[in-house]
Amino acid sequence: MASLPVTWHWRKLDELNPRLLHAILAARQEVFIVGQGLNYVDADAYDFEAWHLAAWHETEAGLELAAYLRLIPLANGATSSESAAAQGSGLPVFKIGRVLTRPAYRGQGLGIALMQHLLTHVKSNFGNCRLTMSAQSYLEEFYGKFGFIREGEHYLEEGLEHIRMSRDSIVR
Repeated sequence: MASLPVTWHWRKLDELNPRLLHAILAARQEVFIVGQGLNYVDADAYDFEAWHLAAWHETEAGLELAAYLRLIPLANGATSSESAAAQGSGLPVFKIGRVLTRPAYRGQGLGIALMQHLLTHVKSNFGNCRLTMSAQSYLEEFYGKFGFIREGEHYLEEGLEHIRMSRDSIVR
């Protein structure tokens, strides 16, 4: 796990107070909009249904977001490409998104700890389900270490090369 002391929180959007929500949205803008030069509206309707996993680091100024992801439940049989891969499996489908470690906290194992917390939470709270994501292509090896397998070819999303990856939460 990460060597940096952090506190992990799983929350639905309506369980986040305004300061915590602001920190999450600001971090997503810092990493994706500013850091990667993307031009899209980050906050979307998925935020209302998603579970938000956040790693908070206590500083002299207060809590600071260090790492984050969201987990979106998708309806079985939905037509979205994320759930298409799991149709016929009979498993609930969840999409992982907005995975980030803030620049000041990189290189301290938080990305690994974030994925470990995700997998532990999903297994204990949702049982066996299909996890899917649209990952930036350069992260294929990283996510592969957690059992995610590439599905299909590379494609562009917001001008960046991505791949679809998935795995079952309980690997048999």
